[in-house]
Amino acid sequence: MTIRKGKRLIIPLNMKVVISVAVGLLVALAVYLGLSQLESSLEYTYYTSHNAYSKSLDDSFADFRDFVKKNKVSSGDSKAMQKWLEEHPYTYLVVYDNYGGYFENGWIAEGRSKSTKLQTAKTTITESTDKDKGPRLNEGEHINGNDRIVSFSDDDYYVYMEIYREEGFRRIMKIVELTVGFIVVLGVVMAYTTSITARIAKISKDVTNIAAGDIDAEIQTSGSDEIGILASGIDSMRDSLIERLEGEKAAWDANSRLITSMSHDIRTPLTSLVGYLDIIEGGKYENEEELHQFIQACRNKAFQLKDLSDKLFQYFLVFGGKKNPQKLEVLDGDILFQQLLSEHVAELISYGYQVDMEYELTDKQVETDISSLRRLFDNIFSNIMKYADRRKPVVVKASMDKSESDKPDSFFRFRLENQISQEAKKVESTKIGVMTCEKIAKDLGGNYAWAEDGNLYVTEFSFPVYRGMKQPPKEDESVES
Repeated sequence: MTIRKGKRLIIPLNMKVVISVAVGLLVALAVYLGLSQLESSLEYTYYTSHNAYSKSLDDSFADFRDFVKKNKVSSGDSKAMQKWLEEHPYTYLVVYDNYGGYFENGWIAEGRSKSTKLQTAKTTITESTDKDKGPRLNEGEHINGNDRIVSFSDDDYYVYMEIYREEGFRRIMKIVELTVGFIVVLGVVMAYTTSITARIAKISKDVTNIAAGDIDAEIQTSGSDEIGILASGIDSMRDSLIERLEGEKAAWDANSRLITSMSHDIRTPLTSLVGYLDIIEGGKYENEEELHQFIQACRNKAFQLKDLSDKLFQYFLVFGGKKNPQKLEVLDGDILFQQLLSEHVAELISYGYQVDMEYELTDKQVETDISSLRRLFDNIFSNIMKYADRRKPVVVKASMDKSESDKPDSFFRFRLENQISQEAKKVESTKIGVMTCEKIAKDLGGNYAWAEDGNLYVTEFSFPVYRGMKQPPKEDESVES
């Protein structure tokens, strides 16, 4: 039976074998019929046509006369005539005269009876008297055709001869036809099995190359059968392995860059902290006010180290091998996002930031994990408070898609814009917060993107509207600054 896999029709190998044998038999039958036609044509041309048979009969009589003359064969020498018949297969021979028959033997074609000439002669002799016998030979008869007069050593006699040389040709042709038919069937089946073996050998070679380290060697997936499915499966495994290795390499490179950057960021405040502590321990300050300044500097450096360690911990918490189980809840998106934005906007205002807010969310539902979502908003607004210029307004926009919100691809969309302070531009960022936000948004089924254009920093993120079933996240979208 055939198997339809998606839009691809799969034909099992056993069915293909049956088809190949059937094709071989059909081709063999066609070859057999063609050879049979050739056999009939050659048989008529060289054996059974009037001219061919007459010539063959003339040759046989000439050869028999030469044999009789050379060996001085008499009419009763049956051994000699039997020897001649053995040298001339497919020949029937009768020696007789008007008084009786003297020899009869040879090959009789299937379905034919022996000549009645000998029996007729015996009957004639029995029913006649010596005086009624008449002449022993009629000189005017039996000159052409199958009856001819042959001179033996003892006298002249009638010789009746039939030849069936086409029977030998037929036997040879039957053997040839059957042999060629068998070779054709065997050839078709062998050609198919050879192609199967070649495909398996190719897959084996490709797998060996992959095992040897050439993982980019593509597995050929031709064929709509089990071997094609196997090759496709192996190639899919190879693609998955490549993707996994690339992911591991990217993670390794990212972690290497992170460690290098963090070591630099940690070493700088740590060196300063050790220096201030050495000054305090050595009493190298002039008064209590200067001591207080050194202690305050130490506190600032300690909080800076704590901030870096918190970021690092949060990064590994989000990107760690074991995922924290999320408690997804279906909530009113309008109420949830309004509360989160209100809390963080109020905090920005309390720290002296000017906020321009545009809120246009509808009462659609969202499926999310509140803890992860709160962590995302905390990171985003924490970065704003660290790097935004207080003299410039922070723009916060919350809206639905411009398309109709009832469409399946509707999203809650958020856009935050702020000017980067000059002090923040001097600080080399590790981008830990950005990577953490991207991961959290992706885990919640949403998107996260950011862009930096001169002093303007733009953050965009979105979450799908809940419609009773989980929706796959879209590809990350670019941010137009």
